[in-house]
Amino acid sequence: MELVLETQGRSKTFTRAGGVIGRDEACDWVISDPQRHVSKRHALVTCQEGVFFLTDISSNGTRDGRSGAQLRKGQAQRIEQDSVYLLGGFEVRARLVTRTAADVEVGLPSAAGSIIPDDAFLELDPFHALDQQDVEPSPLDALSALDTVAPVARQRPDYARIDMESLLV
Repeated sequence: MELVLETQGRSKTFTRAGGVIGRDEACDWVISDPQRHVSKRHALVTCQEGVFFLTDISSNGTRDGRSGAQLRKGQAQRIEQDSVYLLGGFEVRARLVTRTAADVEVGLPSAAGSIIPDDAFLELDPFHALDQQDVEPSPLDALSALDTVAPVARQRPDYARIDMESLLV
């Protein structure tokens, strides 16, 4: 699951790692606020057991956009689908996105049971099958005659030695 926060045509996607929202360049989502109503480190996004939370860590406060209630500083508030928060003069909308199997990032651990175990094909090993066969060939084996070594016939060279080849008698 991912959290997408949007304000004034800009958006930021937060993963389970979470992040910090504020004016400071070191924040994960930097919101430029010339009036400085948004603090350098205004809010903290965290994720616990697949649920996203917003924690106000600002000096000016964060409000729930629907009820207008001030979020308690330092207390995590669960982020619901289509929640709205007011950070200074900015209205921030929250959208929870569930990733599909096609969106899974490369390198992330796969779900249990989705990979083939290492020993799945051991029964199909051809060398293992050969070890299971009888060691001695049967007399009916058509290729068993090839196992015997035939005597090598002595061949004569088809050329004469050089000292005998041009000899005149």
